Amino acid sequence: MTRFKGLVTQEFIERRNEIVRNDNRSDVNPYFQWDSEFVEWDQCQIDPQQTMYDGYEYDTVHAELGNLDYKMFSKKGVHVSAYIQKQILEGKIDQLVIWKWANGYKQLCEGDIVEYEILGTVEAKTVLNRLNNENRFYYEQ
Repeated sequence: MTRFKGLVTQEFIERRNEIVRNDNRSDVNPYFQWDSEFVEWDQCQIDPQQTMYDGYEYDTVHAELGNLDYKMFSKKGVHVSAYIQKQILEGKIDQLVIWKWANGYKQLCEGDIVEYEILGTVEAKTVLNRLNNENRFYYEQ
């Protein structure tokens, strides 16, 4: 487990707000959903081996680890949507990066310093057989 601190930039907030404006789902808090993209955004700012992927199949490209998809830790299990399962099956995702907010979540604002923890990585294909009926797998911290 590694803890990081990242600065929420104007660029991140503008991008998040644009995506939130276009998110018409009623079953999720769009700010929570899209603020959770901060971790991969920040990792790409500080890790020269990692760049953002401009698409939905996965989150980032890492020079050594391949295509990464970031997944938030949950005590009830890390959720892997049907769409992401399909990307894994098609060989588009190499690793899942498991992370969590260090101090819990609050809506991000420009200038915030955010702490988060990268708990580890899991080979993507190994999780497919570990999913329960809620599309979650247990990840030990």
